[in-house]
Amino acid sequence: MRVIAAFLTALSAAVQALPPPINDTTNYTPRWAPDSGRLVFSRRDAGRWALYVIGVDGSGLRRITPSDATYNDREPSWSPDGRRVAFDSDRNGNRDIYAMDVDRSTGVRVLAAHPGIDRMPSWSPDGRSIVFVSDRSGSSELWSVHADGQEVKRITEGSTSNDVLRPAWSPRGDRIAYAANRLPAHSNPLGRRQIFVVEPDGRQLRGISEPAFDGNCSWAPDGRRLACDGSPDNEDDTSRGQWELFIIDAASGVRTRLTQNSVNDWGPSWSPDGRWIAYASGLNNQYEIYVIDASGASPRRVTRLVYP
Repeated sequence: MRVIAAFLTALSAAVQALPPPINDTTNYTPRWAPDSGRLVFSRRDAGRWALYVIGVDGSGLRRITPSDATYNDREPSWSPDGRRVAFDSDRNGNRDIYAMDVDRSTGVRVLAAHPGIDRMPSWSPDGRSIVFVSDRSGSSELWSVHADGQEVKRITEGSTSNDVLRPAWSPRGDRIAYAANRLPAHSNPLGRRQIFVVEPDGRQLRGISEPAFDGNCSWAPDGRRLACDGSPDNEDDTSRGQWELFIIDAASGVRTRLTQNSVNDWGPSWSPDGRWIAYASGLNNQYEIYVIDASGASPRRVTRLVYP
């Protein structure tokens, strides 16, 4: 008995000496570089969101947010030339839209600032403007700003809540897709979102999907399809791994399931060559970046967190 007691005492001491679990580290919102060779994404480190770049083969992981940052940088979007990223940050105490050089992590410039919350920027294919989500008008809508920070203007109006998710430019820059709840509460008590498409000047707004729990989208290079995350059971329940990736036909709204597993799959981004889709997939409430064939085959992990 003394031997067993001594063993249990030693085991208890060894367990207490182990490092704590990494419960506050996760990877999210991957976005393909125009050259298809790199991804930029958000990672939560020690309670703060930071931006990282990594090769699609998992090599060359590099943090582009300063290592001593006491603020959150998140939701990155590449410029068409691959030299800069737009992102939202609370580095000045409020969540605003910024841009910076990728390779040197310099040239940081605020593009849109307001007492409201500005988030989820998306750079236009011609490089001239950035669309983002803001509640500066009282509810979340799409707004745009020139890439030089001039002329902030509203694109949409009529959202019934702040539940508006990342906008995505079509490859030709003639349409913007986004998810929003625009239905009256009495006809949509669960707050289901729809995928909408709108022209950059706010005209020709139309829903392309039925009310569901669809979210972040990315256009295919052919401009005919979108990769979106959403709930297959039309229930906004992420606790049971109920969010997957879907392909939505932009003309018909037909929804085809791309992934099916026991964890949540989030934030798809279609590669410029149309072959792959990058996304974040959950494991024990921690997320890794994956890429999957656009047909739904051959998922492959890109990032590799170290779990104690």
